[in-house]
Amino acid sequence: MGAITGVRSVNNSAVYKSLGVKTETREIRLLKIEPAKRETDPIRGTLEVVSLATFPKYAALSYVWGRKREPGEAGTRHIVHCGDFEVEVTSNCIDAIRCIRKGMSQGCERIWVDAICINEDDVKERNHQVGLMGDIYSEAHTVYAWLGKGGSLVDCGMRLLSSISRKRFFRACPFRNEPSLRQIIYDHLKSNALRLVRTDAKGDADFTHLTFSPVISQRDLQGVHELLNRTWFFRGWTFQEFMLAKNPIFLCGSNRLSWPLFRDAIEWLDKYVGCHFTRVPSYAIHRVRSTFTLCGVYDALQRRREAHSDTSFALLDNDHLGIVHALRYRDVGNPKDKSFALYGVLRSMEVNLSNPDYRKPTHIVYKELFMDLVRWRPACISLLLDAGLPAMPDSPSWVPQWDRSRIHKWMPDEEFVPKDQPDKESNPEESSPVLIITDEELHLSGRFIDEVEHAVDLSSLERHPEPELECILLLRKWLVKVKRYRKTLGAVGDMRQVLFAAVSVNRETVYGQNGNALIYYDFSRWYTIMTGQFNLDDSTRPPPAVAALPAPSSKPTKYDANNPKVVLALLKSQPLAWEFHRHICDIAKTRTIFSTRDRYIMTGPAAIRPLDRIALLSGIRVPVALRYKPCSGQYWFVGPTMMSPSLTYVKLRSERDDTIVII
Repeated sequence: MGAITGVRSVNNSAVYKSLGVKTETREIRLLKIEPAKRETDPIRGTLEVVSLATFPKYAALSYVWGRKREPGEAGTRHIVHCGDFEVEVTSNCIDAIRCIRKGMSQGCERIWVDAICINEDDVKERNHQVGLMGDIYSEAHTVYAWLGKGGSLVDCGMRLLSSISRKRFFRACPFRNEPSLRQIIYDHLKSNALRLVRTDAKGDADFTHLTFSPVISQRDLQGVHELLNRTWFFRGWTFQEFMLAKNPIFLCGSNRLSWPLFRDAIEWLDKYVGCHFTRVPSYAIHRVRSTFTLCGVYDALQRRREAHSDTSFALLDNDHLGIVHALRYRDVGNPKDKSFALYGVLRSMEVNLSNPDYRKPTHIVYKELFMDLVRWRPACISLLLDAGLPAMPDSPSWVPQWDRSRIHKWMPDEEFVPKDQPDKESNPEESSPVLIITDEELHLSGRFIDEVEHAVDLSSLERHPEPELECILLLRKWLVKVKRYRKTLGAVGDMRQVLFAAVSVNRETVYGQNGNALIYYDFSRWYTIMTGQFNLDDSTRPPPAVAALPAPSSKPTKYDANNPKVVLALLKSQPLAWEFHRHICDIAKTRTIFSTRDRYIMTGPAAIRPLDRIALLSGIRVPVALRYKPCSGQYWFVGPTMMSPSLTYVKLRSERDDTIVII
């Protein structure tokens, strides 16, 4: 489903009024599609009102709306004829309905399509139908997942998935006296058996690679990759619709594949493609496989909820949060749908949610969802890591900013998983954190451990007439300040290693703008150039600005590190060091590197400033930055921070927590 806005019906007010749904009950409209002789015939059908309480038999459509035709815009109008009136829909919607109609065996098909079955002009009805979305998709006998039109490459991908799921890698051999096809297959298997012996292959993976790589073409795998990159796999509403569906059927062009077959094929490819078919990117397969895994987790949680009481969820917080966090990656047309697109799943997990209302401001929608989740599971406090300064207008700083598409993209996903819950019986003082949440304040148990001393503020670079030179000046100024930390860091690692961990968050692969992976050696060369320690005799191509500098023959060639033009020229002469410098400049758009009074090197949001305080909060895995509001005893939430795993705050671990009030 797309956002519940936008596509307007033609002359439909009277018809929708005559087919009104009662917002106080579980009534919905269904489109009864009439069969057609030709695929190109107009879509015709009738609308009818049914109650979900009567368990009607119907299907539901899950699709991406696509671009709509604006009023007065030239172009083809895509019309669905519903009795005596017409509904204008998007081209993607009409293609999906045609595909479903083509697959109808006989009679009419009753189907729920949001753009047709909801009166978009009635805000009250729209809000009511959003609240029913979980029931609509979970009670449908079939959910058609429309991935879009077919094509030569995508069709190859769908056929490969179908073949893999049915283990049909070779054509069947006809029973006749022509042994050619059987002989071909026999020779192929015999050849691979010999290869297994020659290469000393071990395990199922090696056998699969040697047996099937000759028959799985590069083009087929590219088709799968293109298929899994279709927009449907990235949308927020389709994620919920898929999670709730009992019997999904994937449609693409004229191809269709049931959920069990689609899942088995993806699992097989995820297991073998990344290891053996290295010429084809496997991240799309792995991403979709992760979604399927979440679907399995959701099904397991539902079965467990039905079999046990609510107390059986005590050890499943991470499973619940995995489903909640998944929405952070999904795209939506309306920012409010970052919340509403998960209502059906959350309500099925017995979360007490506020009523959906598109008339509410976005920050209110996000605040209500965050408060509902925290009251449901205190472990959801880890969603606080999606908040930070600058806050949304008229909003507390602790409200997650899901409309900014992961505000802290540099933060590893595993840090959003809550801390392990302690054993309350053996350690009663370390029970669940004290947590009070109101409309304006968030009270958490925590302790202050440090304070920001110096931060690299590169926020003004875009407005500077010479940003490259200004960046070097600011970075050198900061590096000079942290040089005095060497003695402190001597016991836990070299200064360069600590800085590299802060730049790369010590977990991510750092890529330059040309796509090259940048490693510690490249960072080390950048560091020596910036700090004046680089030996020009080691440079294969000294820059013109420093090549003419006189130097004694008995000493390495030096350069003026205080001259930003000289440093800039030297950086550009070392391609990978220059790539690392550009990477650090890009970092400044989302985060910064800073040092603390206790001489720790850390990274955090670009909004961090000197005098911000570093705190450890109950339920949060990483330290966070807080900014004191003068004369109030309250703090603004700046954002999460990270340091090298080799460094950790241990000096205050034995002290008791205080209550920290965040506004």
